[in-house]
Amino acid sequence: TLGVLRSPAECDACTAARLHCHGGGASTEQYDAYVRHARSTHSSPTLVFLGFTSLTFEITGAMQRLPASEFGAWRNGSYNGSHAPRAHNALTVLASARRDFPRARVVIFTDDVHFVRTRHILQQAGGLKHALLPAIDGLRDLELSTYSSADVVIAISDDDRAALLEASRARANSSAGVMPDVAVVPFSAEALPDALVTPARDRCVGCMLYVGTCHPVAKAGVLWFVRAVLPVLHSLASSRGIMAKLLIVGNGWTRLTSKPPLLPYVRNGTVVVLGPLRAEELSLLYQNASLFVSPLLNATGIATKNFHAMAVGLPLITTTMGTVGMGLPSHRVGLCCAGSGGDGGGGGKT
Repeated sequence: TLGVLRSPAECDACTAARLHCHGGGASTEQYDAYVRHARSTHSSPTLVFLGFTSLTFEITGAMQRLPASEFGAWRNGSYNGSHAPRAHNALTVLASARRDFPRARVVIFTDDVHFVRTRHILQQAGGLKHALLPAIDGLRDLELSTYSSADVVIAISDDDRAALLEASRARANSSAGVMPDVAVVPFSAEALPDALVTPARDRCVGCMLYVGTCHPVAKAGVLWFVRAVLPVLHSLASSRGIMAKLLIVGNGWTRLTSKPPLLPYVRNGTVVVLGPLRAEELSLLYQNASLFVSPLLNATGIATKNFHAMAVGLPLITTTMGTVGMGLPSHRVGLCCAGSGGDGGGGGKT
């Protein structure tokens, strides 16, 4: 399903693949329409594909918003669907598909190791309460049991594949089940034609660009970058007569400009917080900046923003964590600045 559809005709606008939609409405309504079609034509799908991608976003929001006592249902693969409605809808449709089309093979795609990422986000936000630990274990069991019910699981990086297999082995005697084959499908981004990429000589010399919402993981990474890396870059630029400037685009950053470490850099013009921008405005910044900044310290999945920045011709400075899924050679040239445990840890070097 494609989210809420006003009508099946909306599928005609999709150019990524040939799609056939049999009904409008929410996921369950679309699925019910397909079942009616399948039964009327005596047909059956050979494959059920589930994108299990919203769980981290939903459950971290719920755990930050609600008291820990609300999460008693998250045990041994059981859960409260109101805490993660999108994931619940996906699992509901998957259960129906297994019942209605038992011969169909099930493939599940995930862009994260959700229970690992959730723990990281709550740690970064200072919201990892002891009372929530059983619920995070329950989240892990739900995620692993969902994958164990598939014929194939598709991960987005070798690191995520290894994390899932390791977690599955550790829970081999639990209700989570046995992990099936886990394949890796690398992420890619369509490159902008060379003719549309601004040459380096025509870009703003010394201008760096960061794009992202100020969620806990991003906040920890940006503040670490400003404390540990920006002084190094500022010194290198100044020694060559260049004014280094970091442009920060996205929601939530303005409230951090009135205190260190951003405050002194905002005052002297080194850091400029622009807030959210329209797509066309952001495209112009991508073609004007000289360097894309991606200070990842703690994450699973991959940093799709890094792929998109390079795809439009913008050089990238990132951490070891930010190179996951890129297929780079093992030897990397580091600039500086090991990540500290207080700022999120585990980031390696820039």
